[in-house]
Amino acid sequence: MTNKDVRRGQVLRVGLVTLMVAGLTACGGAADKGLMTAGTRDQLLASVAEVSPKLSEHERMAFQWAVSDINQTTLHRRYPNGSVRQVVRGEVNLVKANYPKRLAGLRDRAAAQAPVFAELERVTARQPALSITKGFFGLAPSVRAVLRNESKLPLGRIKWRANLYLNGDSKAVASAVVTSDFQSVGGLAPGTERDAVFKIGFVSGDESWTTLEVRNASERRVSLEPIPETAMDYGNKPYIDRDDRELIEKLEQGLQLAESYSDV
Repeated sequence: MTNKDVRRGQVLRVGLVTLMVAGLTACGGAADKGLMTAGTRDQLLASVAEVSPKLSEHERMAFQWAVSDINQTTLHRRYPNGSVRQVVRGEVNLVKANYPKRLAGLRDRAAAQAPVFAELERVTARQPALSITKGFFGLAPSVRAVLRNESKLPLGRIKWRANLYLNGDSKAVASAVVTSDFQSVGGLAPGTERDAVFKIGFVSGDESWTTLEVRNASERRVSLEPIPETAMDYGNKPYIDRDDRELIEKLEQGLQLAESYSDV
């Protein structure tokens, strides 16, 4: 063996050692430190608190996303004493493996229901207004409106989401779900309208609709939005058994986040 071969071997060994040290350093960071998933809740939180300040903001947000909908039992079952990186990568892989299939089925279902949704959007509440009167049990809030059915669907019953806004603000100060039951008045046929009064709350009324802020507001605006999955025909059968649009949006956002955290 020549001196040149010896020197070449030394260089190769130094290179391999350098790579191994670099690899250990990369795998020994905060994101690769095992968490106390098998311990108590306080022990788990303490182990997270120990590594959290050493994580990058991207890693920290990725971990918060990964554990946002799982409890400690599930965390330990999936990633026993796993690291932040293992948890994030595991959840990313789960989302990528499952969400596209779920979304495909939900989108097909939503597409089939779209014409019904379009019809129910033509059921409206015109001129909704809040009224506050004194009752036996105190202040009694109610909402008056004219309900108009411009759809092709006869309605036996439907619920509405009522929101109260003050002084031109876009954030509601109070909300409630109220019900229209047309059974005793022959239904709400297509092309017809009816006056309605909705009592907000039970016997004593919903106090969030009668606060001093509400009573002293210079402007009070009420919106009434129909809840599609509560709409029933004259035979008390729902036109839509469930509204998947919010779930679809949630899953789409989850898939986008998984893609964004796949580099952790």
